[in-house]
Amino acid sequence: PLPTTEYYADKIDDAMRYLASGSHIGKVVINFSDFSPEYISHKFFASSDKTYLIHGGLGGFGLTFIKWICERGAKNLIVTSRSGIKNGEQKYLINKLKSEGIKIKIFKGDIGDKEDFDKFINELKEMPTLDGIFLLSMVLNDSLFKNMSQNQWDVTVGSKINAIKRLDKWSRNNKVKYFMTWSSITAGFGNPGQSNYAY
Repeated sequence: PLPTTEYYADKIDDAMRYLASGSHIGKVVINFSDFSPEYISHKFFASSDKTYLIHGGLGGFGLTFIKWICERGAKNLIVTSRSGIKNGEQKYLINKLKSEGIKIKIFKGDIGDKEDFDKFINELKEMPTLDGIFLLSMVLNDSLFKNMSQNQWDVTVGSKINAIKRLDKWSRNNKVKYFMTWSSITAGFGNPGQSNYAY
């Protein structure tokens, strides 16, 4: 396993400085176990009769987000992934939620690609009305910019940007209440070898 360096939430500034230095190896983890500020409130509630799209939803953050949105009432999810279910954690969570009456459809493909996007829209038509789009996708192809191939750039950038463009255009003709994208702190702080990801 990759080595991890852990910081508690009240030391998040130190963690960001450590990341920005480019000297870390492995993962930097923020521990929120003892962090419960009063200003955090749960004001989002999902509609049980609507569908929520989680793009790139089978990664670590995606699985956490799926649990979060289901705890807030979501009963219909369509989750996209380039690679599909490939480990026990993913399988366990999906099966657990299905056993609790939540309908989850996994779409395996790259919705940044027009052909896959069209297939995705056809599958979406079988679900209740789409209420929210949440884009969490990421593909890492680390390399210093001067050594980066066009393919490394295109795959990483395309996994997010092309999907956002297609979903944005599609959602303008459909009444979607939520359209949210996530980015990385890398976009603001920079990280050697991740210019494509930061873009």
